[in-house]
Amino acid sequence: GIRDVAVTGVQTCALPIYAQRAALVLWIEGARSYDEIAAELKTSVSSVKSLLFRAKQNLAEKLKAA
Repeated sequence: GIRDVAVTGVQTCALPIYAQRAALVLWIEGARSYDEIAAELKTSVSSVKSLLFRAKQNLAEKLKAA
């Protein structure tokens, strides 16, 4: 399904920033809330939203180029 494709994409396409990758993996694999991801990464919810937005954009670009 779509989660499998997304997880494979995260694992095979190096996202430029570790925090983006970590937030995206937590969001996809764990179906965690923004609050839970923020607690795990020790950051704010607004930072998590920004990280996920940028991570999704970067992943989409890398998958289009592949």
